[in-house]
Amino acid sequence: VGSTASALTSTVAYTGAISTAFLGLVGIDRIAFGGEAIASVSAGSLAYVDIWFVVDASHSMAIGATATDQALMLSSPNVGCTIACHMATGNDTISKARKAGATLRIDVVKSAISQILAKARAMQTASIAAGHGSTIRIGFFTLSNSLTRKLAVTADLDAVATALAAIDIDSALAQTGTNFHASLNALATTAMTIGTGKTAASPKVFVVLISD
Repeated sequence: VGSTASALTSTVAYTGAISTAFLGLVGIDRIAFGGEAIASVSAGSLAYVDIWFVVDASHSMAIGATATDQALMLSSPNVGCTIACHMATGNDTISKARKAGATLRIDVVKSAISQILAKARAMQTASIAAGHGSTIRIGFFTLSNSLTRKLAVTADLDAVATALAAIDIDSALAQTGTNFHASLNALATTAMTIGTGKTAASPKVFVVLISD
């Protein structure tokens, strides 16, 4: 995450490896993958900005974030698996995985958003000092098998931090999966004020979808 007087830029890099099944017959046990995504908001041309974070809270986000985290979870007598979502039996392996010292995928996402929030605070302070008021509002959705609004966009960045801290793996019944079709269709029908960014009443809107 980086910022200047005129822009807020977020860079998310990811790496991982997928265990194979049939490819193991030819000596390929894992396939590595990786990539990078960059988003930038210019404060010069887009003075007023609403940022909606859509965070995947499905159970796959409870997988250990790295191979080291997964190994830690697998070796823990209280977890015994690389995915900490076996809550159907009432066994909260999410808390146990974190207690064992493992970082989950959703933890990495929340950490990245926290860094963006810190930069947003700095930009908000500068904007208010310049007499423009707050030019940044932030809100949250989570998605699993359906979309849930966690916080409407607000300039109260303390409220944003509180809402972010409360986001976690969706443990509700029938919410274990990731139904992008239903969730994104619901997102498309959500009432958002979308404008030019030139006034507080006409903000430019950015939707940041974060998923595995």
